[in-house]
Amino acid sequence: MADVPMHINEKCDNSEKLENLIYIDKTPFTSVTEGKAEVLFPSSHDVFYNPVQEFNRDLSIAVLKQFAKNPPKAKSKKEVKNCSDDNNSGIRILEALSASGLRSIRFAKELPNLEKIVANDRNTQAFLSIQRNIKHNKVENIVEAANEDASVSKFQTKVFLPQ
Repeated sequence: MADVPMHINEKCDNSEKLENLIYIDKTPFTSVTEGKAEVLFPSSHDVFYNPVQEFNRDLSIAVLKQFAKNPPKAKSKKEVKNCSDDNNSGIRILEALSASGLRSIRFAKELPNLEKIVANDRNTQAFLSIQRNIKHNKVENIVEAANEDASVSKFQTKVFLPQ
């Protein structure tokens, strides 16, 4: 039974989880549900997914939920101005090494007070996976895919704290 693919929400008798296989334009994708996100991974395993990191992603969401409730206060108006190019009060996030976009999509579906998330990966297959998963989860209004080197993406993305 150890060779059975795993899915995050369905449990087998032996406590293992099953994955679903989905076809898009005759191309097989493995569907994995984690939190409120359902992401599609190419069955060719071109895009990285580590199920052991689910706890880490859960913890990131818990910490950011608390952060959104009690954001740190800027010491001066100048600090706030330097972080933001407008008066939006939502949180902006850059996930510089996004792979499938799973973490960014979970953020978009599970966190309050978000303005924008940039899910970036330099790898072309990962970038295409991010785009597909953003569309599949209907979070285009919050999550944007980028295909840059992480350091370039960092300088192109304005990230700021809520005011």
